Amino acid sequence: MSAMVCDDIFVTSSGEMKLQKPVRTIRKSGRRDFLILYVCEGTCVLSSDGGSLTAEKGSVVFYRPSEPQDYYFPAEPVNHNIWVHFSGDKCDELLAALNIGNERILKPSHTARIEHIFSAICDSFLNKNTESSVICTGLLTALLGMLAEYTKEESSHAFGEYRRIIGDEIMRFKTTPYQKMTIAKSAENCGMSVTHFSRVFKSVTGEPPLKYITRVKIERAKEMLIFTDESIASIAASVGYTDQNYFARIFKRFTGFPPSKIR
Repeated sequence: MSAMVCDDIFVTSSGEMKLQKPVRTIRKSGRRDFLILYVCEGTCVLSSDGGSLTAEKGSVVFYRPSEPQDYYFPAEPVNHNIWVHFSGDKCDELLAALNIGNERILKPSHTARIEHIFSAICDSFLNKNTESSVICTGLLTALLGMLAEYTKEESSHAFGEYRRIIGDEIMRFKTTPYQKMTIAKSAENCGMSVTHFSRVFKSVTGEPPLKYITRVKIERAKEMLIFTDESIASIAASVGYTDQNYFARIFKRFTGFPPSKIR
């Protein structure tokens, strides 16, 4: 079964670059596979039909097989990007169904989620084993689906211009879930009033800020309960709950069962 999946669509290479000097890539005949490149920091300047296009932070650059590639990372304090090459018998069919790949630069919302998946593909690819190959295929399929959904949302949603700001704030929280999150502080980080922040946050995520953040904490704790041997008290503390009993009540409210049921 895994061979069939890998024939349909699979990652051929992936990597990450953090640059502090200009770098230019020219492939006159392109490559035999697809390329998607995420701009984490800085910019990427593409030469196209005698002119140029600029992919800003949070953008995704897309090249099909055999398309000439000429892109340049200018000298900036930091220029950070993650790239994924992929191929497979079903690539064209999948991209057509998702209606992506016809534009050179994609500008998705939810950039924190997009960057997370790019990073996960890169990390898995480095393992170089059968299991990681299957994981990469699943992550790549999810990434393409997200790009289709989030680029459509970005062009049509009234709060599209704020999505990247909210995405960055969500990523800050996810990397430090043990810290206490307040709406006032997050609103300040995003340069918004508390009322405006709450309204935009709900538009982006579908939930009010505190409910969303609590859900993320509980999902993180659930994963740790399943995949680690840490105690319930230790896991509760790692996601910001010093009172184990209170953590257990919140956990049950969101999952329907107490954390002790997993253990």
